[in-house]
Amino acid sequence: MAWTLPDSVSFCEVHGRLVFLDSAADLYLCLPEAEEAVFRRLMAGETIFGTASDIPPGLAAAGLLVEGEGQPLAPCKSADLRASILDRTLASHNRHMPGLAMALARAALSLRLIGLDRTLRALSRWRVAVPQPVGTCAHPCGIVAAFARLGMLATPRDQCLVRSLALGRYLRCRGFAVDIVLGARLRPFSAHAWVQLGDTVLNDQLDTARNFTPIRVV
Repeated sequence: MAWTLPDSVSFCEVHGRLVFLDSAADLYLCLPEAEEAVFRRLMAGETIFGTASDIPPGLAAAGLLVEGEGQPLAPCKSADLRASILDRTLASHNRHMPGLAMALARAALSLRLIGLDRTLRALSRWRVAVPQPVGTCAHPCGIVAAFARLGMLATPRDQCLVRSLALGRYLRCRGFAVDIVLGARLRPFSAHAWVQLGDTVLNDQLDTARNFTPIRVV
């Protein structure tokens, strides 16, 4: 029997522990050590159990495994970060301010009305054949600078997530192949989000983003 991850689940390894994100439940979690050991054996390709009834109760209750079609049991991958666009002197393109303000409001509303999982799924569809409107910037510096001026418009709660969803969608609509990255760290646990273009962070300092291990890349 092939065991895979549900579409809403992703994970990473931080300080020798596996950290999971279930976007459908809007939940980060770690497994007890015994269940994590079983999960690691499955990651290595071992055939441990054949039916759902054989799954250890703690692992079954976490909802991290499905039979057959799903995502491979592999941790999240992301490009190595080498720079932050915020280290440059940026000239703001003020014509983008109204659109970016609307993007912030739309991202906050989406999270509130349809939740994290459906919001991420909708964003993932913008990867394919995104048109680049006439007059768009050849580089996102001006858009990023304009967006930085709107920092006080996002709510304090989940500010990095709302802002990253908004900026990521806005840039994709204008032909930039950006990634929206959700990250996690332990000791103590914390979650974070940012936007990156290749190996460059667009809306955060490099040292801040490097403190988090990517757990979902959209």
